[in-house]
Amino acid sequence: MSVDLIYGKLTKQIALRYKHLQKENEFFLASENGKLGQDQVVMLLKNLSHLTSQTPRHLKIAAVEARNRDLNDLARFFENKLDEEVDHDKWGENDVKAITGESFDPSQSTTATPEMSSFVEQNIVLIKKHPFLYTVYILWAELFTVMSTPKFLAQVEKSCGIPPEFMSILANHAELDKEHTAEWKEEVSKLGTFGYDDTDLISVIDTIFDRYDRFIGKLAA
Repeated sequence: MSVDLIYGKLTKQIALRYKHLQKENEFFLASENGKLGQDQVVMLLKNLSHLTSQTPRHLKIAAVEARNRDLNDLARFFENKLDEEVDHDKWGENDVKAITGESFDPSQSTTATPEMSSFVEQNIVLIKKHPFLYTVYILWAELFTVMSTPKFLAQVEKSCGIPPEFMSILANHAELDKEHTAEWKEEVSKLGTFGYDDTDLISVIDTIFDRYDRFIGKLAA
């Protein structure tokens, strides 16, 4: 199957699973119904900041894993992504400071809920299985952010008065990732899929969504 067709199936699955979250996940339902509180939003920002702080580490691990398998083009893909991802956690750090006046270190695991800590570690498990699979995570993260952020920012402002400029970790990523999602198809067309077919990669997307569902659902409690 061509990369174009695989890309189409993956993006369709991401859209379908996002719709499911909106209908079934307690956090998304609270957001839809105007019942999110500031504390819940701040907790989300802290956890996303922690996740983002770990992205450079995950890219380095993925590059090393690729080199160890003599997949040098794949390794270069991850190495080139590194410069794009450095210090993005600072956006969330500044957001929380603007909302609450609180300072925190996004890189510290104590910032994260147990579900987010597990989410972070499962990314490493994915990389160790095969570093190419981390490119599927990257597509998920970028496309899901682009899809979900505009509506969510409007809901947060309506629900608890936090303006979009204090949600820059989401707003900035949503803007940057518009181009990145198209680049994924171009890059994977060059790299190949290393024997993984559309069914395999849709399963990866579903597993990532299951992890995210558990994480964000807990924030609504």
